[in-house]
Amino acid sequence: MTHADAAGPADPPTLADLVEEIDRETAALPEADRSPRAEPEGPEPGRAVEPCIRFTLGRLLMAIPMAASLEINPLGRVTPLPNLPGWLMGVANLRGEIVSVVDLKAFLGLAPAGDGPGGRGRPRMLILVRESETTMGLAVDRVAGLFHLDRRVAVRPSPYREGDPEEKLTAYIEGVLPSDAAGLDDERRLVHLLDIRKLTASPRMTAFRAE
Repeated sequence: MTHADAAGPADPPTLADLVEEIDRETAALPEADRSPRAEPEGPEPGRAVEPCIRFTLGRLLMAIPMAASLEINPLGRVTPLPNLPGWLMGVANLRGEIVSVVDLKAFLGLAPAGDGPGGRGRPRMLILVRESETTMGLAVDRVAGLFHLDRRVAVRPSPYREGDPEEKLTAYIEGVLPSDAAGLDDERRLVHLLDIRKLTASPRMTAFRAE
């Protein structure tokens, strides 16, 4: 879902760049709008860990491997295009590269279609992701920190069944993590590990991929 440009994609940011961007965004939020966030500590020697970015979609907690993310920015100007589904907000210019912007909450059926730019519940942050030859922006509510996922801790299968409001999530996640595996203290919450390959390869996405 990338429109080719001679300038090419920007260099991936360092971990320090991402942390600084997240801290700036979080600091601007009202105190009541912040959730507990663990600062990412260095992995213990010999442990197979993967840095991940934690973010929110409404009340839902999500995570994405940092290796799939190119950068994180506040959601800026998005240019709508005609004849697109409600979850496809349009395109944005990121330093010369034109990328499609997906309202991830609407795509996953967690918000009414069309609740996009200017509407109530509008996403506030943009995570630029890449999988194979596909680059796109995922519009999310906010970025909520970083953590190191220990891959030796089993990712649980999706708990959702037919008829559950979150049923559509199952097709796009690796599974769910207990809160402590994602650097949180709230035992009642699950963190959903997004599978970028499944997301970008889904028929709904490929139907609108730029040739």
